[in-house]
Amino acid sequence: MRKLLLLLILLSLFSGCIKEKIPDTDGDGWDDAQEARAGTDPTRVDTDGDGLWDPLDPNPLDPTIPGKKEEEVKPEEAPEAAPQPEVTPPPTTLPPKTEAPLTTPPPATLPAAGKNYLELVLEASPTQVADVNLREQVSELAASREYVGVAGEKGFYLFDIYGNQIAFYPTQAEPKHVVLSPEGSVVYGATAAWDRGLYAISSSAELLWKHSAKDVIENLAISGNGEVVGYSSYKKIYLLHANNGTLFREIKTEVDIAAFALSENASYVAVAGKDGTVSLYTGEGELLWEWEGYSFNIDILDVAVSGDGSHVVAGTDYYRGLLFSSDSPQAPIEIKTGAEVIQVFAAPDDSYFAAVSYDKNIYYFNAEGEVLLKRSYGRVYSKIAVSPAGSYAAADNSIRHIYFFT
Repeated sequence: MRKLLLLLILLSLFSGCIKEKIPDTDGDGWDDAQEARAGTDPTRVDTDGDGLWDPLDPNPLDPTIPGKKEEEVKPEEAPEAAPQPEVTPPPTTLPPKTEAPLTTPPPATLPAAGKNYLELVLEASPTQVADVNLREQVSELAASREYVGVAGEKGFYLFDIYGNQIAFYPTQAEPKHVVLSPEGSVVYGATAAWDRGLYAISSSAELLWKHSAKDVIENLAISGNGEVVGYSSYKKIYLLHANNGTLFREIKTEVDIAAFALSENASYVAVAGKDGTVSLYTGEGELLWEWEGYSFNIDILDVAVSGDGSHVVAGTDYYRGLLFSSDSPQAPIEIKTGAEVIQVFAAPDDSYFAAVSYDKNIYYFNAEGEVLLKRSYGRVYSKIAVSPAGSYAAADNSIRHIYFFT
């Protein structure tokens, strides 16, 4: 009896030393802890999609190198690195490593004489040119003609359209929103509620100015000419001079703002309400028209406005994009999609509008609502941003990668 009692005591003492087995969610042979150390996706047996399971792949994060270890690549086989601008990040924070972009001919990003942006989009056939492992979640993406802005977890990033990192600016508060100047030389970013900061950052990672917002910044927008940047808080929109960050106007709306957009010179402001309404204001805050929504509840997920304010486009969770004309704002044209429309765009020259849907397609249509092109972007991404010329960047937060397509 004493021996049995001693045995039970010993078992109880040593049971706390037995480690719980770490699960292998995807069943590929690497447990979830090994996946975390390698930076691979614990829910996918083949993170980079190159046909080799992660434990068998010497480069499980690089689909372009399925069978060679990095140390086995001979010097003459190594791809020539693309030239990178010299950017010196703050000494306490290092930007993440980016994968080398694939070699590709430069795309047309500005219309030639006699052409418009619609013609560039119709001529384009975007293919993936880079895969950047950011190693952090992406809150928002923005695309200009030549660059991509990223609001990550650690700060704001600027890439060119080939995936080369140009600048990185760290912040203490987590970045939430980002927009770019038209030429992409300035990143405007907003941080989390406790900081309420709006930052202007140059392409050399220099802080140009910081504006302390009165309230939490819920949305961010920039005018087509890049001279005005604005943010929304609850029912108000605040407009600032983009060159120095000084506040020059407050616009009070009648609704809690879900999204808003500025026209070419901020003469018009399109507003999507959290109550399912869409409205258009002048840059001075005068309400021009308001569409009160459907008789049933829908959410407006995004909004854009043409340069002259003549058209407003909205994305909805009702599997539709809505195109409004100032001539008849109460009768929007419906552009039907296969899923929610999460983002909408207006070309700088008003030659087209675009709607990004969760059905893996971008719908390009004209001012009459005629769908001119439906282009697949491959799969559903967490975030996506489209440049005026039709190239785009997409983020997959499950594996924290950004993909660049031109």
